Amino acid sequence: MAEEILTEHWERISELVIAPFTDGRFVVKVAGKQLFSKADTGRFPTKGEMARLMSQA
Repeated sequence: MAEEILTEHWERISELVIAPFTDGRFVVKVAGKQLFSKADTGRFPTKGEMARLMSQA
């Protein structure tokens, strides 16, 4: 997923942080705005979903 985001949005990204959690959390934020949450959706993002969400942000 990080590779997908970097490939499609490299010119917009100054920092990409991947922080593992042991409690099952999976949250993606851009500029402090939450784009995706596993807790809200009950699933991980599908292929292409994060790049698409970033394009809309």
